[in-house]
Amino acid sequence: MWELCAPDGEDFVPDVATGIAAKLSITAHAATRLATHGWLLARWPGFQRLFHTLTIPVKQMVAVLELTEAVDDEYQSAIESEIIALLTPEHPGQQLPSVRSLSYWVRTIIERIQPNARPLEEGEELRTEHTVEHQAPEISFDNRANSRTTIFIGLPKAEGILVEKSLRAVASAHGCSVAEALVAIIREKLDVQVTLNLYKNTANPTEDIFAEGSWLPKAVGKAWLERVTHLAAPGYAESAGYSPSEAVKAAVAGRDGGCRAPGCTKEPYLCDVDHVHRYDHDNPEAGGPTSTANLHLLCRYHHKLKTAGVLDVELRPDGSECWTSVGDGHQTITTPYGPLGRETFERRHVRRTKALHTRHELTFRDSVEDIIEEALKEKEEETLPF
Repeated sequence: MWELCAPDGEDFVPDVATGIAAKLSITAHAATRLATHGWLLARWPGFQRLFHTLTIPVKQMVAVLELTEAVDDEYQSAIESEIIALLTPEHPGQQLPSVRSLSYWVRTIIERIQPNARPLEEGEELRTEHTVEHQAPEISFDNRANSRTTIFIGLPKAEGILVEKSLRAVASAHGCSVAEALVAIIREKLDVQVTLNLYKNTANPTEDIFAEGSWLPKAVGKAWLERVTHLAAPGYAESAGYSPSEAVKAAVAGRDGGCRAPGCTKEPYLCDVDHVHRYDHDNPEAGGPTSTANLHLLCRYHHKLKTAGVLDVELRPDGSECWTSVGDGHQTITTPYGPLGRETFERRHVRRTKALHTRHELTFRDSVEDIIEEALKEKEEETLPF
């Protein structure tokens, strides 16, 4: 459909949009998007071949096309090859990245290869030539109804996670709804303490920070790092009893990145830490251990399906999971998408190479800026002979 609707570069947008809208009985806005996607797809021969294999869902392809719109021709080949590698499964039957996860990695690829083409994130605004800022917290009140007030709140992602975790903690402790918890905090001045786990690769200061399901932009992440109170090195961890310790939970969340069930993208703080092999309360030695090798994240819905025997899962040593539908036997592979997910040699090579290149580029850039600054300083200090 996209290729049939693809316009020529010199075609006028209103002409094409109204023509497509009339033929397909859709709005002009929808027709414009359809034509735009067709035109963008024509720029990328590799994406065309991939799309023709019918292995890439439309939503993922739309995300890739819109994110790569500003890429210049000279960088297309390098960026296209890395995105195709990102969309190429490593295991038979492997699930593709979600749109949110895919968008982050595509944005990261573009930023590394052609920084000035990196698409802005949601809530990010280009204020000046050298400064990128993010929208501040917002709140508005709708008092039009006689008996209720509707409150709309918009927060940067990390603050939003912290607020939601706080409200859910109060709701759980007091047996009330999340909305009632908000009122209770304000009315009764309750003291709430929650932990927000941040994940940072200390070997590469240029990498972003992961905050329980979301990658924070560098400027935002730096501010959050200043609030860190405890440090821990990731790795294998276990607890003696049924309930995992906070350190074990943090390690599992950092590896999985969210619910591990196929097609689910629930954030870590909305998931249960589930034993893959059931824990034996009567004889713990005979059941599955409470360790990172036998724990994974599941949202409450998929946790219930697994417990009911509708789904079966195998957690593999590399962190990938093989999910089997007990009903018809079909299988799906999911891979961990958190920052602590185990690396293959190829991924490790790419990460280490990227880190080295980025470090050298930053060093070179700093050196050039120092030279320019010194030259300008010397010029200012020159004394005119008259």
